[in-house]
Amino acid sequence: MTGGRVVSTDEFARRVCAESTFNPGEVKGIIASMCRWMAWEMCSGNRVKLDGVGIFSASLGLVEHAEPECAGDSTKRNARSIRVKGINYRADKELISMTDQGLQLERSPYKAGKSSTRYTPEQRLARALDYLGSHPFLTVQAYCELTGLCATPAREELRRWASTEGSGIGAAGAGSHRVYVKR
Repeated sequence: MTGGRVVSTDEFARRVCAESTFNPGEVKGIIASMCRWMAWEMCSGNRVKLDGVGIFSASLGLVEHAEPECAGDSTKRNARSIRVKGINYRADKELISMTDQGLQLERSPYKAGKSSTRYTPEQRLARALDYLGSHPFLTVQAYCELTGLCATPAREELRRWASTEGSGIGAAGAGSHRVYVKR
């Protein structure tokens, strides 16, 4: 379930077209039109229910650093200081059921968040050096993606290799701008 890829609108439209008489342009146009009308309904204070999909509603919040109006003992907010901060979504039971029916789970050979067992330290070093062969520098985040390590152990391991003579990895920059380079 975790780590899935993002399906683009183009790919989604192609899949819908395969099961309908619409072409990809029509499907993308329908999606764009739905978005406009959903936004209009929600900014009018309505919730939008799409059967089989779910219910959408606007989530309101205050503009940062907005000063409240003070009238006597009460604090009031001016309508101009309120904005849409997000969209609330509650999935339809039908969508949940269809998703559950298509779900196939299997136990991972390593624990998520503790995936340092996926590669040995030597394999992780080899992956880092291989990455540095085609990239000018390596960030902690990129190293996490390469090796499956969490950020803290990844940062510690990169620091250790940067301070170890003969590891092939050096460090450049400081603090949050530190990157690792090939020696």
